[in-house]
Amino acid sequence: MTTANEIIAELRELFPDTLSREYDTTQGLIAGNPSKNIKKAVLSLEFRKNIPGRRADMILLHHPPIFGPKRAVTNPFFKKWKRNGEVVYAIHSRIDRAGFQSSAIAERLFGKAEYKAVRTLDDGTAIIELKRTTPIKEIINRIKRRLKLKRVNAIIKKKAVKNIGIHGGEGFNREHVALAAKEGIDLYLAGDISHHLAEHAHFFDINFVDIGHFSEQEGMRKLAEILEKRFPDVRFEYVEQRLLWSIE
Repeated sequence: MTTANEIIAELRELFPDTLSREYDTTQGLIAGNPSKNIKKAVLSLEFRKNIPGRRADMILLHHPPIFGPKRAVTNPFFKKWKRNGEVVYAIHSRIDRAGFQSSAIAERLFGKAEYKAVRTLDDGTAIIELKRTTPIKEIINRIKRRLKLKRVNAIIKKKAVKNIGIHGGEGFNREHVALAAKEGIDLYLAGDISHHLAEHAHFFDINFVDIGHFSEQEGMRKLAEILEKRFPDVRFEYVEQRLLWSIE
């Protein structure tokens, strides 16, 4: 029988503690007894109302429901939840900096046969090169279709692209954009672009598309597949999350 400790050890092997950001003081074991035997584990972007009731022994999350040096409960769904001995574990900045989320997004959007991985930057940004130069409109349509988006915010400077930078989650900040731009990319994909970051982005001769913060859940989907092969006696269920608001 596989214990939570064994699964945690595998996660720490895949995403070493050395990758943790200084601010990330609450990733890791959130709740529960790590010696618990695990028959079923649920993986998801974050804790929402579609997580309880799945009869899971272990819950693996990307976003920690408890955050900050004071370990405040920042997730309202988690705050209301009455645990029944479940082990809760979060992998936040470690999986990001490993480039795992970004690579999973690339695979979801383009398929392994359509691109080659060039490198992963220190901040976790994946740099990829498409096998063929592709019209930006074709890529945007693919993003909307494969990530189930009704629309995307975009800054279009080039009609076709070949080299792409991808940063899952909150990738639209000046540091991430500047690092990716040095790689000679034609397109940058990330989440959470704001007015002022869009203003900053216009200084670059690069296409920008906001694929949403929740796009990084593709990493949790891929991780479920990896863990299922590593621990065949455990059922790993990936739970997809959607936007927290509607597009009217």
